[in-house]
Amino acid sequence: MINYFKLQSCGNDHLLVIEEEVLNLDIKILAQRICDRHYGIGSDGLIVYNKNKFIFYNQDGSVANLCGNALRCHALFSYLNKVFTKCYDLEVANESIKIDLYDRDKLLFLNSMPKIQIVKDIDYCEKIKIGNIFHIVLFVLDIDKIDCNKLGEILCHERVNVNFAQVIDRNTIRVKTYEKGAGLTLGCCSGAFCTYHMAMRYGYIDDSTTINMSGGSVLINESRILGTASVISSGVYYI
Repeated sequence: MINYFKLQSCGNDHLLVIEEEVLNLDIKILAQRICDRHYGIGSDGLIVYNKNKFIFYNQDGSVANLCGNALRCHALFSYLNKVFTKCYDLEVANESIKIDLYDRDKLLFLNSMPKIQIVKDIDYCEKIKIGNIFHIVLFVLDIDKIDCNKLGEILCHERVNVNFAQVIDRNTIRVKTYEKGAGLTLGCCSGAFCTYHMAMRYGYIDDSTTINMSGGSVLINESRILGTASVISSGVYYI
């Protein structure tokens, strides 16, 4: 049996297990089973907790070394267990990023993100690399008139995460994300970060912008993201 913790940020829910407790297991198989919403506990992904390094698996067992919402879940777990009290560095996507506890009362975390790289190898859209994952951003006039689930599934065959974005004003964007390995999610922070950068690139927004997702909101500027996380439950998973 394995001790687990379930946390969420922007409705993006993740299970967390301690690395030392799963060293002898096939983590790919564990992720598939424990994240299953019918036969497991159910979540969008699995965090294998290491205080110095971010280790993350999608619910289909694939490795994704970056997930902004899972980063805040990692930060919350570190804070609650007194691994850090204010600020610490974490290895993410082969980079060192900084995480700060911005507001102790509201448990707001301010984290940097790995650098993004624009790769122009998709005919209909620019492809963005952040960490080891890829995103595309499609700006639409009315996000409610788009079948994001159906279109996202089609476009995801390019092995990218698909972000549908509606610019509300110079400081606000609505985003829905279809993730490779997870499907349509309530929130995707790396997708929000890529959307912000593409909106800045096209001149749609000013520097500091709120990204509203179905499960919550984050505030983004050029290099950092401000958001919160919470603990849902904890318990024992029998393998």
